[in-house]
Amino acid sequence: MINVILIGDGGHSRVIQSMIEEHLELKLKAIVDMKFKEYEIKNQVMHVPFEKFSILEKNNSKFCIAIGNNRTRKKIIEDLLLNTDDFVTIIDKSAVVKSNVLIGKGTVIMPNAVINPNTIIGNHSIINTGAIVEHDNKLDNYTHISPGSVLTGGVTVKEGAQVASGATIIPNITVGEWAVLGAGSTAINDLPAYSKAVGSPAKQLKN
Repeated sequence: MINVILIGDGGHSRVIQSMIEEHLELKLKAIVDMKFKEYEIKNQVMHVPFEKFSILEKNNSKFCIAIGNNRTRKKIIEDLLLNTDDFVTIIDKSAVVKSNVLIGKGTVIMPNAVINPNTIIGNHSIINTGAIVEHDNKLDNYTHISPGSVLTGGVTVKEGAQVASGATIIPNITVGEWAVLGAGSTAINDLPAYSKAVGSPAKQLKN
């Protein structure tokens, strides 16, 4: 049994909480969030204000940052000085994860996602509901593949980048660090680092 401590209690967290309930080998131990005003226990789960994080008994527990924003996840991990091995990878039972797939620590694979062979996914990333990550993709740390988006074969997504809901990337495209492909867009060219592109085909915004 792995005791899980979630950091964050928004909508994304609630989906992860329901995923944990379905795993016999996982048990939700605590939720940490800034919105909590005081420590309390609800339904055998500790609710802990963020500023009281230090009171948690962390032995025999693993963490997951249950927050959708990539930059926020990275900042929290840096602020808490946690090690990579302190985190748990959570994969929904309805997700399809094929052979030869490597998934990093702290990453969450949401319901009905599909990850096909020879794909590598880094630490603290999100493959969201119904997303398709085809064969031979490489996703770095802190990436977010949003609901219903499709990465075809040989796509590279660099650290912190987000592919928004319903977007599609054709084969062998690279999405640069902290870039964003807008919702419903189709990327047929590489996206530079820190850029944002929208439309079909996607065009980079000037700002």
